[in-house]
Amino acid sequence: MIEVPRDLAANVWKLGLGILLAAGSLAVAFDHPPKWIAVALLAVFALPLIAANTRLLLVRPPALRATPAGVAFSGSAIIAWQEIKAVYEILSPATGHGTSIQVRTLGFAFHRKRTLLRLPPSLWLISLVMGVRISADASREASAVLAIKLDGLRVAACGTEDGVVPGASEIPSARVVRRRDRHSA
Repeated sequence: MIEVPRDLAANVWKLGLGILLAAGSLAVAFDHPPKWIAVALLAVFALPLIAANTRLLLVRPPALRATPAGVAFSGSAIIAWQEIKAVYEILSPATGHGTSIQVRTLGFAFHRKRTLLRLPPSLWLISLVMGVRISADASREASAVLAIKLDGLRVAACGTEDGVVPGASEIPSARVVRRRDRHSA
């Protein structure tokens, strides 16, 4: 089993944002006269943020757990290896405060787009825009090593046929074409 731990700093910030939105919702609710539409809008964003991030801080599921059966993202349901097309390392430049660094993440490609719906809801929007990316910063291993190990689990689960992953396009075969000689007939 391979686990990539979760970096909890983002969850603490999102929990703080949810509490701030809930406080704003209460402040608007006790205003004279109360503006119920604003209260409802603030509460619609605040309550899921508070609930989801409180759960993640208490339960602390790993960002990624891979077994021979498949991959689970953030403690969600297992996605079978047969539904995963590839696992790879992504290098993205990040700049800030006059410096530039390479951020290393794990990328996942699926055979079907609807597999994204089996991810946790917190990954849906970012996955549609940038693809499925999991930060490996909290892991002790380099992201390239993790990508190789995960892809090894995927190949072991899916199998190979003469070094080719099943379901890949067929290798073209060469054939000899004989031309008829014009002068002999």
